Order: sequence, then C-alpha cells, then structure tokens
Amino acid sequence: METIIPDDSTIKYLKEMEMKDIISLDNEKNTNNEDFEEEDFDFINNEYNSENNIKLEKNLKGNIKVSSEFSINCIYSINNLLLIACNEEIKIYDIKNNFEIYGTIKLSEPDKGILCMACSEIDNILYCLIGGEFSSIHVVDILSFDEITGYQLIGHKNKVYQIEIHPSIKEIILSAGKDCTVRLWNFKKPELLCIFGGPFSFESDVLCIDWNETGDFFVGSGVDCVVRIYQIDELIMKSVKSSLEKNSKEKTLLKSLPYYSCGNIHDNLIDCIKYNHNFIISKSVDGIIKEWKPFKDVTGKDSFFLINIFVFNTKQLILGIKFALFDNNIVIGNELGQIFLFDKNKTEMTNEVKEHPFFQNNYTQLISVDDKKKDILLKCVNYNPFYEIIFFGSDKGDVYIYNIQKD
Repeated sequence: METIIPDDSTIKYLKEMEMKDIISLDNEKNTNNEDFEEEDFDFINNEYNSENNIKLEKNLKGNIKVSSEFSINCIYSINNLLLIACNEEIKIYDIKNNFEIYGTIKLSEPDKGILCMACSEIDNILYCLIGGEFSSIHVVDILSFDEITGYQLIGHKNKVYQIEIHPSIKEIILSAGKDCTVRLWNFKKPELLCIFGGPFSFESDVLCIDWNETGDFFVGSGVDCVVRIYQIDELIMKSVKSSLEKNSKEKTLLKSLPYYSCGNIHDNLIDCIKYNHNFIISKSVDGIIKEWKPFKDVTGKDSFFLINIFVFNTKQLILGIKFALFDNNIVIGNELGQIFLFDKNKTEMTNEVKEHPFFQNNYTQLISVDDKKKDILLKCVNYNPFYEIIFFGSDKGDVYIYNIQKD
C-alpha cells in the first residue's frame, strides 16, 4: 500500500472532509475522485495569516535544577502544579508561587525509573498515575503524597511507556507498554476493562498513544512502525459505563483487530503521536514529524493523505524525544540543546522538501537553552495552557522554562 498524495481532482474532496471525522465515514462515501471539481487547496498552500506570531521568551525562573545526577524522565503540569520525574521520584513545584517546592513523591521501586505520568482530578482529589520500568501503575493522591494502599494497577507484563486520561471520563485511562499491549482501565475502582493486543495487533513495544477529542477512538504506535487506530465500540463502552457503577464487576475484554492500520507513514519507529482534531501528528526517531489524515480508499484499504512534514535537526536516532502540540504550533527539542517551534499555518518550502508541494519544513523560532553547550538532550516537553508556559526537561537534570509571547 503506497502513500496517496491527493492530485488536483481530489483536493475538493479532501477539503470537504476537513471538518468530518474521517474514520467514521462509510466506504460508500469514498467515491471516485473524478466526481469532484478542482479547487485551490488553501488549507495547505496558504500564506501566513495568523493573528499572533508565537515566540518563546525565557523568563520567570529561567531553569530549575532538579538533579545533578539523573536525567529528567518526564514532566507533567496541571493547574498550578508542575510535576518533574527524575529517576525513582517525582518533585512537585508550585507554579503560582515562583516554582517553590511543594512536595516529593517517592516510590518503593528500587532501581526502576519513572517513564510516564498523568493526573486526573476527581471529587477534589488530584490523582497522579505513574508508570515506568516497573510493570504496575502506581496511583498517588498528590495532596496527601500517600500511595493509596492496594491502588496499583496490575496487568502489564513489562515497562509502561505512556498513560493517557480519557478526555471526558476522568476515571478511565489508557496505558501503553513494552508487552505489546494497550490497556483500558477504570483506575479509581480499580479495574482492567479491555486489552488491545494479540493477533493483528501491536507486534512490539507500544511507545505512544493518544485519545481523539471525543474518546471514541485512540491511536497508538511504536517499535513496529505501524500506526493503529482502535474504536471504543459499543461493547467496550458498555463495559466502561457499567464499571462506573459502584457494585459492578466487569470481565476484561480483549480486542485484537484495529479499526485502522498503516505501516507506510514513517520509515523508522514512532515514539510520539497525537490527535489534532481529525488529523494525526506523529514523530519518528529520525527527526521527522508528519501531519496526516487517515482514510479508507474505495477498496476498503487503509491509507492516508499526507498534509505536512516538519524536520528538526538530529544527528542520531534517539528514542523518546517528545513534542508538545498547542493551538497551531508544534514545539520540540533535540540532543543539541536546541528548541524548534513550528507554526502549522506558515508554509515556507526548503531545499529538502520544496519538490513536493505537501511538504513544509519551517520553524518560527530556533533557540538554544545554553549557547555554551551543544550536548544537552531535551527529551521531555510539557505545555501549561493556563499560564502559557512550556517546560523542557534535559538529561543534565535541568528543567527550562519558557513563556509564550504573542505579537
């Protein structure tokens, strides 16, 4: 199955689908492209007309020194709090009070580092879900800093790489693991509701996952370089709703066959993926970020429209460099201490990609966190929308803080 690049006769069709959920379309709607009139596709080849030019300004505390010995594994900010995971502990800072230390969470998992975390606020309790080199998922009450007795989620057979909270049901989470599965949990109960894995499913480590806006689908990928989309179908949703009742006990479901599967999007393993409305943005370890749209062609085969490509400097293949997505911007770091800010509304062709009209490689800003050092690895990034701050974590134990400035 080859990558399909829309020709002129498909442009109107693609543009009309922009506001629709592509994976909910019936195959009957994917009619012959010759039925559509030609029209300029200004969604891709538009001039820069954003009202605000986004820039990053380093102020507040320029950086927080978390550790002189360990790398920053992951960062998560929610409300006024900034959580920074370093080795086996999480330090919590108060953003509102000039990043004063708020507390520390230490897990009883010797020599096993934290790789991911997510927070969910339910009934005035702020839960932190923590995954990593240990196979269980720890649930911690941030306000009391106590690990709730018996509140570990047991199921994964190996490392947990990512945890994602459902967009509307805060008790429901997804977790992605080295055991080639994605798991659906009601973490508050706790209860394992569904395992996405088995034949026709993930063939190796699942490194990245993300919910769509409504929580009806999720996308996942990893070491096998294949992007898969799963639907939270009627049977799974029934189990989810039943699990929210106090006295229910659900059997764990197994779902193997994905709704959508495509292995031609990236040439290298995929370690970061996010929904952007009806589009998907994914990154591979070779420094290439692609924005694309999944669809089923007239024969029912899974394919995609490639919308954009963003390339940032990287001298080697490094696993686990994440990007953050906010408004129409993508921000990411590299192993040279550089930060790239891409504006998806601005199109400027470069030598590497100008031969293809659907490719763009432009950043609105390129900055270095330390001009004297060229060997700082920036793997972690997190965006706090309330304060409009972006945080970058480095392998030197520092977290760099940047305000978003709008001209």
